[in-house]
Amino acid sequence: MCWGFRCGDGWEPLIRTLSGQLTFLAGVEGNQPVVSTVKKKFGTLRFYVDNTTPIQDACISAAEARSASVCEACGAYGWVRGGGWLVCRCDPCWEAARLPVTDYIP
Repeated sequence: MCWGFRCGDGWEPLIRTLSGQLTFLAGVEGNQPVVSTVKKKFGTLRFYVDNTTPIQDACISAAEARSASVCEACGAYGWVRGGGWLVCRCDPCWEAARLPVTDYIP
């Protein structure tokens, strides 16, 4: 993967679980999937893989759908929201990202 992982740490358990499923299925089904890109698109996980079987495709689709309710930043329950750029965030991470950064402390 030339671009690496282009998503937040909150989805790491989701990606780890999916990778384990794909590895297990590769051994059972005798194929070797090749991951090309892991990123966020429209606020949800996108996992681009070549040489997959229908069962592996179903696992990928399930993980991508699950990412719509997992905060990309921290892994807590969240949902897709935003204006121009969509992100999946929990309330605390959403509010933290929207706070203005300032050095002024009253």
